[in-house]
Amino acid sequence: MKTIKLLNRQLMGKSYHSLVISLLASLFVFLLMSVSGVYIVVKPFFFYACIGLFTMGIARQTTKSIINDGKLHGLLQLPFIKNRFLSSLVCSTCLYVLGTKTLIVFSLFSSVMEPKLNVLFCSLLISIFCCIYGMFFALPYKLPQILAVFSLIACGVFAWLGKNDLVLLTSFISLSMAGIFYFRSNPYDFLQLPVFRKHQTFLARGNFINYLFRYFMFHKNYLINSAFLIALAVFLPFMFLNMKMGTFYLLGLGILSINTPLSILFSSNRTLLDKVKSLPNQKRKIIVPYFLLLLVWNCIPSMIYLFISKLLSQPFGTEYSLLALSLIVINSVGVVLLEWYFPFKNWHVESDLWHHPRKYIMPSILIVLTMLVLINKVFLVGIGLLALCSIGLLLIVVN
Repeated sequence: MKTIKLLNRQLMGKSYHSLVISLLASLFVFLLMSVSGVYIVVKPFFFYACIGLFTMGIARQTTKSIINDGKLHGLLQLPFIKNRFLSSLVCSTCLYVLGTKTLIVFSLFSSVMEPKLNVLFCSLLISIFCCIYGMFFALPYKLPQILAVFSLIACGVFAWLGKNDLVLLTSFISLSMAGIFYFRSNPYDFLQLPVFRKHQTFLARGNFINYLFRYFMFHKNYLINSAFLIALAVFLPFMFLNMKMGTFYLLGLGILSINTPLSILFSSNRTLLDKVKSLPNQKRKIIVPYFLLLLVWNCIPSMIYLFISKLLSQPFGTEYSLLALSLIVINSVGVVLLEWYFPFKNWHVESDLWHHPRKYIMPSILIVLTMLVLINKVFLVGIGLLALCSIGLLLIVVN
């Protein structure tokens, strides 16, 4: 019991405030979407895929964060009973992932789709076994990872064929196999070398550009997230075309601005910002490269998105290219200033950073600006001026 309490506090805080906030947010989302009367036909296989992949990704991310935390290293130095330790770790991680992350997605889907008890129950089982298998993706075990992929594909195929009983059976078998794999694993596999200790050593060389590239090479999940964003830039134009939304496809520019790894650069390394702020004349050396990196990185998915939209004969013009460029500049400046002046500090595991409400501030602003342009193109001039003003503000800050 002491182990599970310690892990729960490490993941959700002393008073479990992360879990409480998530429950309230999920209830708010469910009531808001239910009252709004929005109804969408969601196929079960799509629902299962979203819930499963999202949960698996968060579980892997959370396990990586736990591995990189010194508290777990200290805990494993003490005498422990293998099965009790593993069960405590699995239960704590599942409670954190399902209770604080998956629950919000689950409430969103269940509020806009026709509620079917068997579909909801199957999605719950899928989310549990995906959470457990997701933890294996942070450990050196290949067989459970392969089994996880095949299980999720099998559930999707059976759901596509309308065989919910087979989905239920596959989920039960996968969950049982996950339990067997876990209790046969070695707790000391969690004693991998922490990533944050590796990349901190490069700070002494004084080259922030080198630090950025080494940082992302060590954090492979950051590169995976950026690759997923590019894939989303390819997929979104087809989705908006099928929905026949006309010029509303421009809202995708705001969606593509949610690039989590780059927007938490200082927050994810607790000592980095303190070190650079303690040295003189660091704003120009840090903020300018950070801004340029964001500018280039954000341009890639946006340009791909606009290019594919043009190929699909979406309404397109020079003014929309200028809009995209202005939004990229505004987003890059906003993210840099937020990270420099308002970094995240009170976080428990790195997964909290990836899903903090602050990361939606700039995308929300961009979506509002895009909607203003869709209402009246006169606002396009104002957005261009706002982009120029944001660059001026950045120059004032660095000087």
